[in-house]
Amino acid sequence: MKSKFAVILVIAALCIGCRGNKNADTDAAEALAERILGEKASGIEFISDTTHHDTFRLEQNESMVRIVGDNAVSMAVGLNYYLKNYLGVDYGWMKGELSIPEKLVPVTEPIERTAKVGDRFFLNYCTYGYALPWCSWEQWEWLIDWMALNGINMPLALTGQEYIWLDVWQQMGMTSDETRAYFSGPAHLPWHRMGEMDGWQGPLPQSWIDGQMKLQKQILKREREFGMRPVLPAFCGHVPGRIAELYPDANIKKIASWCNFPSPYFLDPNDSLFSRVQKLYLEKQTEVFGTDHYYGADPFNEMVPPSWEPEYLAGVTNRIYSTMAEVDADAKWIEMAWIYINNPKGWSPAAKKACMDSVPKGKLIMLDYQGEYAELWRETESHYGQPFIWCYLGDFGGVDVLEGNIVQVDKMLKSLFEAETTCTGLGCTLEGFSVAPHPFEYFYERLWCDTLDPYEWIRNWSSLRRDAPCTATEEAWEKLIREVFIHPAAYFAGSMMAQHPAFGHHNPQERLPYNNDTLLECCRVLLANPSDRDNSRYDIATLYTQVIANLFTLLSDRYTDAANAGDVSRMKELRDLSAKMFADADALLATREDMLFGRWISNARRFGTDAAEEDYFEENARTLLTRWGCDMCLDDYARRLWQGLVGDYYFHRWQAFFDATIERVENGLPVDGEWYNKEFWPVLVKMAEDVMYSKKPYPADPTGDSFDVARDVDSRIDEYRAVIGSSDCN
Repeated sequence: MKSKFAVILVIAALCIGCRGNKNADTDAAEALAERILGEKASGIEFISDTTHHDTFRLEQNESMVRIVGDNAVSMAVGLNYYLKNYLGVDYGWMKGELSIPEKLVPVTEPIERTAKVGDRFFLNYCTYGYALPWCSWEQWEWLIDWMALNGINMPLALTGQEYIWLDVWQQMGMTSDETRAYFSGPAHLPWHRMGEMDGWQGPLPQSWIDGQMKLQKQILKREREFGMRPVLPAFCGHVPGRIAELYPDANIKKIASWCNFPSPYFLDPNDSLFSRVQKLYLEKQTEVFGTDHYYGADPFNEMVPPSWEPEYLAGVTNRIYSTMAEVDADAKWIEMAWIYINNPKGWSPAAKKACMDSVPKGKLIMLDYQGEYAELWRETESHYGQPFIWCYLGDFGGVDVLEGNIVQVDKMLKSLFEAETTCTGLGCTLEGFSVAPHPFEYFYERLWCDTLDPYEWIRNWSSLRRDAPCTATEEAWEKLIREVFIHPAAYFAGSMMAQHPAFGHHNPQERLPYNNDTLLECCRVLLANPSDRDNSRYDIATLYTQVIANLFTLLSDRYTDAANAGDVSRMKELRDLSAKMFADADALLATREDMLFGRWISNARRFGTDAAEEDYFEENARTLLTRWGCDMCLDDYARRLWQGLVGDYYFHRWQAFFDATIERVENGLPVDGEWYNKEFWPVLVKMAEDVMYSKKPYPADPTGDSFDVARDVDSRIDEYRAVIGSSDCN
């Protein structure tokens, strides 16, 4: 009898342990709900139930909304489902206004969903330059909450690593000043961390190094409260040149330069010094930041290795992993497959296979980095048996263009789920946040559904961005994803407005793969049905800006025709019209805090501890979005349709081009490549450097109402189309 009673007690204890209890997961979910809903969060109860993995259940429990999940992220996804489908709250990835109803709405029928994959990855090395370098803890807190709401449990966590490297290199004989000079400026740290360049716009201030270390502790604490497994960096061979001097017997060599920066130094992993550096780094990192046993390391990213021989590359790969495992027996290596996509000629099938086979199965997780463009798993027998995470990239450089084909992505995911693969997860590897958010929100919601119709989803999503549903705007958004958002992320895509001034007639499909009339038609529907919600104002401002930008692309073609015909009068007409178009685009963007060059600059300056540091951070912030590097190699890569850049920098570049070419045509002089390269290109360099080193202020606060400005702009669009001479940009 006693033994039966004991069994009952054990069973009861087990049930209490897995069902209905409050724990750290429910605490994290409750705190999230309170940050979003305030006092109204008291009407939601979170229950832990570990009987189903990566699952949430939403139901009504008398007067309480109940969200059940096996971990904090699952509960957060359930909360997001409730916010969207019952409260009409659209929580975007960048901090903004939320429209919270006065009362909670009861759940009408229970819903349960389970994630399709266990690993949900987020971020890109480059995001830490193009989007995140100037984020405060308040902004990070919002973004981490967005991650949890969207089910992300494996974020890339790169902040603050220079604090660790400073300690390591000092232990190896370098001074603090030497090490800080080796680091690049804050916005360019991603490319230094990937081993592509050293010292650009350094030395890095000690205040930044210390401040970012403290910020990383806050970031990791919050991510781990949700049960996320942050991916921290590991060593893969990039060393300061000074280390080669201090250790002359070590196998350290310069490797080919990246984008014309001075060649960096690479320590061969087979050298005994490599293991020492790895040990120093990982032990110090674990001491300061802890570990979840996931480490990012990417040797030769966009670089040429010392040898393309598969045997050599396999040896390098094996040593990188084995030195991680010497420090952390549970280490798992997360590697970007971007290296193979970026240089398919260099990375032969034999080289790729040798690298992936050289790490024990299950210890190397490949990020199939741009799945919407190149699914590497199909070419590599599912990464030769290594687990992989299928990634949607969606954006390069934070460039503002209308791209992201969710219909195509849905088809690709269906095919992926139906195939026999080693896929363990999915993720987004976008480079910046200055793009339409819907492709990324669709992607993460799709991971919790067997099916999710893109057209139905976009209609529901569009309603979240309004005070009340509107059939006309739902239809407009459906048309947008059918006919406008049809292009995957592409290098240097977008309007000529934000590109180097030059004559037009570029490939139309690369420049603009959709009909601008369709975009304008949809914009006018949104304009005719305004909403006070912040997200609606974002949509109307950015979509109308793109209409103007697309018209300018066509204007540049017409200007080319006029120049070729020697028609100076037509050239002047188009030049004068362009000034109005730049002003209109700038006015639209001025209504948005997240589209202000001045806000980017002011966010950078706030990290300075004195005037000199404020100026330093400002210069670095300006450089990334203009000249980028030291010789114009990457100029305009991170171009933005942002207020200030559009109305000042881009406008004056184009006016200089128009004025110079008009003068030459008037005087019968050629406007050919020789003139452009010898005479006009130096003008562009000078203009870029003037903006880089200038302290000219730009507004850091928005002005005007987006819908009011859009109405004003719309009143001139038909005039622009008439003067340009076509209603279609294709």
